Amino acid sequence: MAWKPTVIDIKKWEGELARASARIEGGFCRPEIRNWARVYLDVLLSNVPRKNGWQLAERAGDVTPKNIQHFLGRSKWDADEIRDDLQRYVVDRLWQGLRISVVADRVVTGENMMPQSLLAICRHSGFGM
Repeated sequence: MAWKPTVIDIKKWEGELARASARIEGGFCRPEIRNWARVYLDVLLSNVPRKNGWQLAERAGDVTPKNIQHFLGRSKWDADEIRDDLQRYVVDRLWQGLRISVVADRVVTGENMMPQSLLAICRHSGFGM
């Protein structure tokens, strides 16, 4: 049986998406561009099967892809700042509750050892590889 998210799971995801968006908003100079960044993240993480301009616009509630195309192609943002902020967000928020140790070129998670190229993040709950 496939896992299905609960309403609580979805609310948590929405909260994390809002936190991630707030964390990176300093990299966008205009409020409407910040808003489009949030919309774009939301649509990318949605169940829209094809992520082209028309489908993204439709999911965002626009009639044409003009706004999403402007956001992606002509908007100004600081990619380095956004990358750095997003990395800090991942470390601060998503790394909580995870355990991982790097020993030489091996990654040790619980009792398992694997090459670093197979690095996986295992939750404290015991999820392993």
